[in-house]
Amino acid sequence: MSKNRKEIKIYLICKNNHLYFKKYFPAIKKNLETNFTVYWNIYENGSTDETKELLKLYFEPTVDIMKKYNYLINFHKISNFKNKNINLKMDNDEISGPFNKENIEYIKTKEKSGKKYPQLGLRCEKIAIARNRLIKFSKENSSKSVKWCLLIDTDVVFDYDHTVKQLLHAAKDNPDGVMFCANSHTIFSRSKILNRHYDTFKKYIKYDSNRKKYINTLYYDTFALNYGEYFLNLDIINILDREFQTNHVMEIKTGFGGVVLIKEDVLNSCEWSTNSEEAKKYRGYKMYGMCEHYAFCEKVRKYGKIYIVKNSIAQWMMENGYQNNDKNKIPKAKLKIKESIIEKKLLKEYINYSLL
Repeated sequence: MSKNRKEIKIYLICKNNHLYFKKYFPAIKKNLETNFTVYWNIYENGSTDETKELLKLYFEPTVDIMKKYNYLINFHKISNFKNKNINLKMDNDEISGPFNKENIEYIKTKEKSGKKYPQLGLRCEKIAIARNRLIKFSKENSSKSVKWCLLIDTDVVFDYDHTVKQLLHAAKDNPDGVMFCANSHTIFSRSKILNRHYDTFKKYIKYDSNRKKYINTLYYDTFALNYGEYFLNLDIINILDREFQTNHVMEIKTGFGGVVLIKEDVLNSCEWSTNSEEAKKYRGYKMYGMCEHYAFCEKVRKYGKIYIVKNSIAQWMMENGYQNNDKNKIPKAKLKIKESIIEKKLLKEYINYSLL
């Protein structure tokens, strides 16, 4: 391995993500390891599906596991896993407390009032704890220091050329920045709304084989973005478009997007929580409660600016982005997601598009 290769730490939390680990993670892993010396930091919390076995396959292969998942090895041509670059913690317990009592009580009042959304707020409480556990675990078990780290979520498809490389270019061009977020897309296909606002969104609209309208470039993480100000607001596509017409980056107050480049010293100086007075003014909190990224980004901004990077493209799978759950097969992607990944050329050299 070349001594001149760039080094990067990658942080990932996961639970019950076996479809993602079967379908996309092997290709993402190989793609990143082709371009970097990667130090993996993974926190798995009490999965009840095949997630743990798949992580063992990828990072601690044994003969029995490799036989069981032989179809995965053949399909993705996985090889050369090295344990020295991995900090992998697998917990058997469901995360509980210490939660933000004020946030929990607020979410409960929304539940009693008949709102549909309280579970996301409760999930953010658990995710905040998991993210902090991961960073603590990494600091305790790694003596290696790097300049930049990647924070990645499951069910987000990305690669080096179209996503990470663009984040690194933005970091070089914007030295006042300490955190750079991908311009991650999702698919919106509610025809009634698109018909109602056709003139506003017509330049973004595509058609499926049944001539139904959809958009595949809608920014997906509006809950985290700017305290949820644009949460579930289709106009975010025009807001970003106007900003990006003259800039390659957009400064934000808070955000994430599933793929984030952040300075390691900043990451190690901040933590996630669901405590933010500023967030209480905005739509995200009023609908769901606190997102864990609000308080984290407030801390990050003490060290420098946070940006979304226009040309750093990724694709969120959505919760229902897979077509089957057959344990003996690699899942298929929903057709619109498959077409979007192919159009954006994500992982082109690392995954067989015909089998998506």
